Amino acid sequence: MDLSARQHWIEFSEGSTIGSNLQEFAKLKKLSFYKIYNNRGIYQDVISSIQHLGDCSLESLVIDDESSYFLGSLYSMSSPPVFLIALELSGRLVKLPKWISRLHELSKLTLSATILGTANLVILSKLPSLFSLTFSISRKSHEDEMENVLKYNMNDSSEEIFIPGQGFTKLKLLRIFIPVLFPLKFSKNSTPELLRVELRFKMSVGISGMEELVKLQDVFITVDGQASEETKMCL
Repeated sequence: MDLSARQHWIEFSEGSTIGSNLQEFAKLKKLSFYKIYNNRGIYQDVISSIQHLGDCSLESLVIDDESSYFLGSLYSMSSPPVFLIALELSGRLVKLPKWISRLHELSKLTLSATILGTANLVILSKLPSLFSLTFSISRKSHEDEMENVLKYNMNDSSEEIFIPGQGFTKLKLLRIFIPVLFPLKFSKNSTPELLRVELRFKMSVGISGMEELVKLQDVFITVDGQASEETKMCL
């Protein structure tokens, strides 16, 4: 049986070399990459395949770039997978690729070890279908980079990260799981449909403007692995 007619998801882990053959899977819906080798040829094969599949039926893309520089190759993607519904990028990104603003169908976005600066939030706030947004620093190797990430966040946003107003019109779930919760401010008229906020951190620098979230129902806060009953209460 033709694989392209029956295969709906594929995962590639360290050592896989099938990237150049991915274009054969025309009906692929979910694609995941883990620990891509540092090889420009492989990078180009994977980029070309993502672009091709993005014009077909690809709905979910996961890229775990913990130990390579593949995420940097995403900046040059000329034909992004504009029909994606879910996207997960794990690896340090200072700036988001410009083509992310073209993902009008994207409803779920997970970013691990990406710089959470105001400039990136402005880009994401314009995604018309975004329902769930997660920022996290989940691995020990990522935690080791957190000091540099935090410094960039502070410098990029005049010592405060702003969630811009008049944006995130469909967002209902916001999750931020990082060791240090930097100064974070919800602007007036931001996230008008937001229902739930989940925060997990070891140290908090500050958060403000949550009183502007008119539809917010639940706030879950975990500090250094502990969550009291008060922080679990509905507003």
